[in-house]
Amino acid sequence: MRYCLFGLTALMLMSFIPLSAQDAAPISPFDPLIVKEDLDQPSFTQWVDGKESQVTVEGTVRHPSYAVWTRNSRPEWCGIPTFGEGKKLGPRHIRIGFSKPIQIGSLLTGGNGRVSVLKPDATFPGDIADDSQWLPAERIAGDKISKDGQGFLMWILPPDTQTQAIRFTHEPKATDRSFAGSLGGVWLLSGRFANLAPQAKVSASVNENKTGSIANEQNDCWSAWDNWNDAIPPKPVAEQSPWVMLAWPEPVTISGLAALFGGFGSAEVQTFAGPKDKNPAEAVDSDWKPIKAFNDLQSWYPLQLPVQWMDFGTNVTTKAIRVRMTKVVPESHPHLNGNTKNGLRVWLDELVVLHPLGKDSLATALPKKIQTVTVNPPIPIKFKLKEPGYVTLVIDDANGKRIRNLVSETPFPAGDNVAWWDGMDDVGRDPEAARHGLYHVPGTFVAPGTYKVRGLSYKGIDLFYEFPIYTAGSPAWNTADSTGAWLSNHTPPCCTLFVPANRNQYEKDLIYIGSHVSEGTHGLAWVDLDGKKVGGINWVGGNWTGAQMLALDSGTNADKNIVLFVGSTFEGELRLTAMTRNGEKSIFKMGKKEDGNKNDIGGLAARDGVLICSLPKSNKLIYVDVASGKQISEAKINEPMGITFDTKGNLLVLSEKKVLRYAMSNPPPKELPAPEVIVSKGLDQPVQIAVDNFNTMFISDRGTSHQVKTFNAAGKQMRSIGKEGLPKAGPYDPMHMNNPAGLAVDNKNRVWVTELDEQPKRVSVWKYDGSLVNAFYGPAEYGGGGMLDSHDKTLFYYKGMIFKLDWDKGAYMLETVIWRPEPGPNMLPEGFGVGGSPQTAIYANGKKYYTNCYNSNPVGGSGATVWVEKDGLARLAAMLGRANDWALLKSEKFLGCWPAGVDYKGDYWQNQAFFI
Repeated sequence: MRYCLFGLTALMLMSFIPLSAQDAAPISPFDPLIVKEDLDQPSFTQWVDGKESQVTVEGTVRHPSYAVWTRNSRPEWCGIPTFGEGKKLGPRHIRIGFSKPIQIGSLLTGGNGRVSVLKPDATFPGDIADDSQWLPAERIAGDKISKDGQGFLMWILPPDTQTQAIRFTHEPKATDRSFAGSLGGVWLLSGRFANLAPQAKVSASVNENKTGSIANEQNDCWSAWDNWNDAIPPKPVAEQSPWVMLAWPEPVTISGLAALFGGFGSAEVQTFAGPKDKNPAEAVDSDWKPIKAFNDLQSWYPLQLPVQWMDFGTNVTTKAIRVRMTKVVPESHPHLNGNTKNGLRVWLDELVVLHPLGKDSLATALPKKIQTVTVNPPIPIKFKLKEPGYVTLVIDDANGKRIRNLVSETPFPAGDNVAWWDGMDDVGRDPEAARHGLYHVPGTFVAPGTYKVRGLSYKGIDLFYEFPIYTAGSPAWNTADSTGAWLSNHTPPCCTLFVPANRNQYEKDLIYIGSHVSEGTHGLAWVDLDGKKVGGINWVGGNWTGAQMLALDSGTNADKNIVLFVGSTFEGELRLTAMTRNGEKSIFKMGKKEDGNKNDIGGLAARDGVLICSLPKSNKLIYVDVASGKQISEAKINEPMGITFDTKGNLLVLSEKKVLRYAMSNPPPKELPAPEVIVSKGLDQPVQIAVDNFNTMFISDRGTSHQVKTFNAAGKQMRSIGKEGLPKAGPYDPMHMNNPAGLAVDNKNRVWVTELDEQPKRVSVWKYDGSLVNAFYGPAEYGGGGMLDSHDKTLFYYKGMIFKLDWDKGAYMLETVIWRPEPGPNMLPEGFGVGGSPQTAIYANGKKYYTNCYNSNPVGGSGATVWVEKDGLARLAAMLGRANDWALLKSEKFLGCWPAGVDYKGDYWQNQAFFI
């Protein structure tokens, strides 16, 4: 269920017209069936994972009237937003009981589950988890009867059903962001009514493009149909009377309507009274006859089941109805203020058309099948199937050349079948398809002759979720509680930070992991010390940026409400943000797009309410006062990178290939004092620095080593973590790091390392002695991807990597990096437009090839590249591109892509396959 109200402040401002108690029987068949006093509080429970519990909203036990319309009460605005929350798949139930048995014919509900009622012979309140005690309700779904669904739905029970409880059941899918059910509202009716609106053709006086939402049985809220046009504002509603019309192929019988979130205060409902052979869409005003006018209608915003009943008072049989809206709805809620555009705008989310069933079967309300005359092409292709299946048929000429793909993966029943051929081929192609984006196959009639049809069939493919690859998320996708998915789908992890239990709102030791840029997944995530994800957030400090740098203020005067600080740069802007126990708070921003990379951040540290940020491109440190959000000073220093404070409050700075130690004062000095050089050798390309409680320094170093190097407080090198060596293609060794970046030391004397690399993205955990404790891989880039090997399902290819899969255990292991985009013969030119790494394996002539033609950019018409496997690696073998792509290759920049003796400057190579 999608809610329309944003924030709780507006909830406090709601003003509803009070309902008077009505203990008498309903006057209209659409009046609520019960009064509030009929609801039984003790039986109002939920069930999930084998446990039954009370229903709570925001930690408070709620009454069933939160969701149920009665004659003397209406639901709360939120209904029951969630029930049965949990991380395990399986059904979750919620039960509403009554103080006495009542006869229910149908229910109008807003929610995401199926409905059943307690059988008369079951003991109240019934076993909520025992399906045998519950009688399922049914609904019309398309041209079938269904016992499931979600949205604004009309459920029907068998005639004369007596019950003392209703059960709502939600069964989530494995890919749902939240496994919880929701119940926005319930309206009980004594009569049995089916909703015929989805069977109708819907049209309107204006904005025909929006009519699809009027009878889709979904809560579209502010995306609903309306009569507004920004370019040409309409006349006042009282003058133009905008309308919506529902028409059926054959006459139907209707007792009334229910408008859900109707933005009109008065309306007249009309029935089509024109000639039988006239299409209601062509009717004029004289073809319409009034049924009844309705006034004083409310939108009931922001209720989750906001119903306006329109009781005809009689049954009407008609081919079409029209609802003319003659007055805007009262603006009875702050969110409605201005939405009627001063009497010019009306709207309608959903319209329910109520067909009285009486004691008839629900099947009598199913749409009638309309017979249509099909004109087939002239040539029948006959074939027979032993069992139902999906069929592919192709046509070859007398020489065996394919001239037509007739049908592809098309379902056919068992027995004799016919596919029809129009006598045309499909060998032609529109050469301009890539340019204009429309893929057209202009067919031509084949010459007289003999043609052969070949075909294949298969039963079908069932889709099963097995296990995720290249992710540490559980589950692998986003969930509503932010514990699902892993890290960013754009950039690799680049920073990490240990935050003890007494400094965060979870009251448990956590590791925070940041990625610079993210879209749709978490640019900043936090996990427990076992690597289990606890939460995450997409952007921090502004659009697109997650976390590039992290810092914790451990000073005696630190603001304990601030969990940590985040630093990132994007398009020239430096963003410094505090993540507090209550959410994020912007501290400082500097720069603009025109500044280029001068504000690129190299490190971040915090102490006693002061943030220090290193800017290596500008050769300086800047100091920002957290309380005021203003820069208070800056200091010059050569190429500063990672910075941190030791336990004594000294500032440690990586500058060039050294570690400098500065004695700090508060407030910070305008000029830094002369530093103490505590590490002057042993570093090649230092990136980040962290310290433990003994001031042991851990430094991520690249250059030729790609290790984490440890130094004691005096600057003496103690050991190195990880195998030394440059990143390279070949068998994957988990003991080697690729581009180590951010570091964190937890309270178990372990070092967490983020590896700023795509092959693979990894966060690794190490003991001080250099032994590897754990490693967390992934996730995949935006859009996912990857391919299974066509000959060996235990091999999975993604982004130049081969993963070995264990299908029995649901596990994977990175086995080989077959290609890395490194300078040299394997480097693809950036402007070539290919964009993908070797990912699809193809076997031919005893050799194994790889291509990126399925994971590059085929829609944009880009070229493709082929690699051949040699010595376990993918070697560049061929490139195919367009003329403008090859023009880019003629520059001296890409000489390394070409073998000796090839005339890469000649026009011969344009639009040709080039083999090395």
